[in-house]
Amino acid sequence: MWCRMNYKILIALVLAGGIAIITAAVFIGIEKRDMVVADDPYQEGLNFDQTLKKYKELGWSVAVPAVVKLGESKLTLMVSDKDGGPLEGAEITFTANPMGTPDVRNCRCSAAGAGRYEAAVPFDRKGYWDITVKVSFGKETLKFSNKLNVEG
Repeated sequence: MWCRMNYKILIALVLAGGIAIITAAVFIGIEKRDMVVADDPYQEGLNFDQTLKKYKELGWSVAVPAVVKLGESKLTLMVSDKDGGPLEGAEITFTANPMGTPDVRNCRCSAAGAGRYEAAVPFDRKGYWDITVKVSFGKETLKFSNKLNVEG
């Protein structure tokens, strides 16, 4: 009689543990969503070689500060052309999000002269942030992925 009861309790505990693990996995999956990396990943994959060629031909570069202070609200980017000179008159937008969170902030930069572009971004969380910069100049557009660290 005692053995039968122990098996029933053991089976109930295993089932309850399995349900708890599944519930935790669903909760974590809902809380920690990843942001969309590419709007159309299939097409971007097909055009990968052409995109690399475009980056090489245009030679643009974007400099993002490696570190900013917690609470800062302005981000300054440096955008350069193929020769290392300032890229003036470009349209600069970017997304900023703390790594591991679904919190994505879309920002539009304003020109500050000499290849510098500035935007208001509330850096309200410590840690690493993904910064994806989109540079449009004339008919050309390139994206640049960067990381910065927000320190307290």
